[in-house]
Amino acid sequence: RKLFASHIKQNLSKALTAHQLKLISKNRKLHFFHSFKTDTKKSGLLDAINNPQHRTAISKFRLGNHQLRIETGRHTIPKIPINLRICSLCHSDEIENEMHFLFAILMQVI
Repeated sequence: RKLFASHIKQNLSKALTAHQLKLISKNRKLHFFHSFKTDTKKSGLLDAINNPQHRTAISKFRLGNHQLRIETGRHTIPKIPINLRICSLCHSDEIENEMHFLFAILMQVI
């Protein structure tokens, strides 16, 4: 009985994990998150950040809860098409998404 219950639990766990990953991969809002999150385990990154405000900010950024145009454009009526959600700060005519933002910051640091 224990072996059977363990086998059922293991199969349910695998099915749930596969289902969660499929939902993440198909959700356009989670495109950035899916680019680096390949499992359903808790990220060690968050444990390494001691400041709660920094941890919250990084979590929100990873999940698309921020003020970049890639997100704010989806909340306007009518929605701004993705290709028109252009960065107004760097005048590069690129879409202001998470990757653009990270590279813009990196270029300022260098």
